[in-house]
Amino acid sequence: PFRPSQAALRAAEAVRGKVPLLLECGLVRTLESGDAAPLEASMAGLTPQARDDASWDSPWLIPRCEAVLAFLRGDAAGARAALAVSARHADDTVYASVRATEASVRAHLERWAASRAA
Repeated sequence: PFRPSQAALRAAEAVRGKVPLLLECGLVRTLESGDAAPLEASMAGLTPQARDDASWDSPWLIPRCEAVLAFLRGDAAGARAALAVSARHADDTVYASVRATEASVRAHLERWAASRAA
Protein backbone atom coordinates (compact mmCIF):
# COMPACT_ATOMS: atom_id res chain seq x y z
CA PRO A 1 0.00 0.00 0.00
CA PHE A 2 0.99 3.61 -0.55
CA ARG A 3 2.66 5.31 2.39
CA PRO A 4 3.45 9.01 2.20
CA SER A 5 6.95 10.07 3.09
CA GLN A 6 7.63 11.81 6.38
CA ALA A 7 8.39 15.01 4.45
CA ALA A 8 5.00 14.83 2.73
CA LEU A 9 3.29 14.27 6.07
CA ARG A 10 5.10 17.25 7.61
CA ALA A 11 4.18 19.45 4.64
CA ALA A 12 0.53 18.40 4.88
CA GLU A 13 0.49 19.10 8.59
CA ALA A 14 2.05 22.53 8.04
CA VAL A 15 -0.89 23.72 5.93
CA ARG A 16 -3.64 21.86 7.79
CA GLY A 17 -6.12 24.39 9.06
CA LYS A 18 -4.55 27.22 7.07
CA VAL A 19 -6.40 26.54 3.83
CA PRO A 20 -9.41 28.67 4.79
CA LEU A 21 -7.05 31.55 5.60
CA LEU A 22 -5.24 31.18 2.27
CA LEU A 23 -8.56 31.17 0.42
CA GLU A 24 -9.79 34.21 2.33
CA CYS A 25 -6.58 36.07 1.45
CA GLY A 26 -7.01 35.25 -2.24
CA LEU A 27 -10.64 36.28 -2.03
CA VAL A 28 -9.84 39.64 -0.43
CA ARG A 29 -7.11 40.40 -2.99
CA THR A 30 -9.54 39.55 -5.78
CA LEU A 31 -12.31 41.71 -4.33
CA GLU A 32 -9.92 44.64 -3.88
CA SER A 33 -8.44 44.42 -7.36
CA GLY A 34 -11.33 43.05 -9.39
CA ASP A 35 -8.82 40.60 -10.84
CA ALA A 36 -9.65 36.90 -10.52
CA ALA A 37 -5.99 35.84 -10.58
CA PRO A 38 -5.29 35.86 -6.80
CA LEU A 39 -8.36 33.78 -6.00
CA GLU A 40 -7.85 31.51 -8.98
CA ALA A 41 -4.28 30.87 -7.82
CA SER A 42 -5.47 30.10 -4.29
CA MET A 43 -8.14 27.72 -5.58
CA ALA A 44 -5.83 26.06 -8.12
CA GLY A 45 -3.25 25.37 -5.43
CA LEU A 46 -5.65 23.21 -3.42
CA THR A 47 -4.85 19.53 -3.35
CA PRO A 48 -7.84 17.22 -3.07
CA GLN A 49 -6.97 16.71 0.61
CA ALA A 50 -6.72 20.45 1.24
CA ARG A 51 -10.05 20.99 -0.51
CA ASP A 52 -11.61 18.29 1.68
CA ASP A 53 -10.10 19.88 4.79
CA ALA A 54 -11.46 23.31 3.85
CA SER A 55 -14.85 21.81 3.08
CA TRP A 56 -14.86 20.17 6.49
CA ASP A 57 -13.69 23.23 8.44
CA SER A 58 -15.59 25.91 6.52
CA PRO A 59 -17.99 24.28 4.04
CA TRP A 60 -19.41 27.66 3.01
CA LEU A 61 -16.02 29.03 1.92
CA ILE A 62 -15.28 27.22 -1.35
CA PRO A 63 -18.77 27.87 -2.76
CA ARG A 64 -18.37 31.54 -1.79
CA CYS A 65 -15.05 31.67 -3.66
CA GLU A 66 -16.63 29.93 -6.64
CA ALA A 67 -19.41 32.54 -6.59
CA VAL A 68 -16.93 35.40 -6.81
CA LEU A 69 -15.15 33.77 -9.73
CA ALA A 70 -18.50 33.20 -11.46
CA PHE A 71 -19.44 36.86 -10.92
CA LEU A 72 -16.15 37.90 -12.51
CA ARG A 73 -16.80 35.62 -15.50
CA GLY A 74 -20.18 37.28 -15.94
CA ASP A 75 -22.06 34.14 -14.87
CA ALA A 76 -24.62 35.71 -12.53
CA ALA A 77 -26.79 32.58 -12.40
CA GLY A 78 -23.80 30.39 -11.52
CA ALA A 79 -22.69 32.89 -8.90
CA ARG A 80 -26.11 32.99 -7.26
CA ALA A 81 -26.28 29.18 -7.28
CA ALA A 82 -22.86 29.00 -5.58
CA LEU A 83 -23.94 31.61 -3.03
CA ALA A 84 -27.05 29.53 -2.33
CA VAL A 85 -24.85 26.50 -1.62
CA SER A 86 -22.67 28.65 0.62
CA ALA A 87 -25.76 29.91 2.44
CA ARG A 88 -27.09 26.39 3.01
CA HIS A 89 -23.77 25.33 4.55
CA ALA A 90 -23.48 28.45 6.70
CA ASP A 91 -27.08 28.23 7.86
CA ASP A 92 -26.52 24.59 8.81
CA THR A 93 -23.75 25.36 11.30
CA VAL A 94 -24.39 25.34 15.03
CA TYR A 95 -22.52 28.64 15.40
CA ALA A 96 -24.86 31.63 15.27
CA SER A 97 -21.90 33.94 14.68
CA VAL A 98 -21.02 32.10 11.47
CA ARG A 99 -24.60 32.31 10.23
CA ALA A 100 -24.69 36.06 10.84
CA THR A 101 -21.22 36.73 9.45
CA GLU A 102 -21.75 34.69 6.32
CA ALA A 103 -25.11 36.37 5.68
CA SER A 104 -23.31 39.72 5.90
CA VAL A 105 -20.53 38.54 3.57
CA ARG A 106 -23.07 37.26 1.03
CA ALA A 107 -24.91 40.60 1.12
CA HIS A 108 -21.60 42.40 0.56
CA LEU A 109 -20.77 40.12 -2.38
CA GLU A 110 -24.16 40.81 -3.95
CA ARG A 111 -23.56 44.58 -3.62
CA TRP A 112 -20.02 44.17 -4.96
CA ALA A 113 -21.28 42.23 -7.97
CA ALA A 114 -24.05 44.76 -8.62
CA SER A 115 -21.56 47.63 -8.49
CA ARG A 116 -19.35 45.90 -11.03
CA ALA A 117 -22.29 45.24 -13.36
CA ALA A 118 -23.42 48.88 -13.27
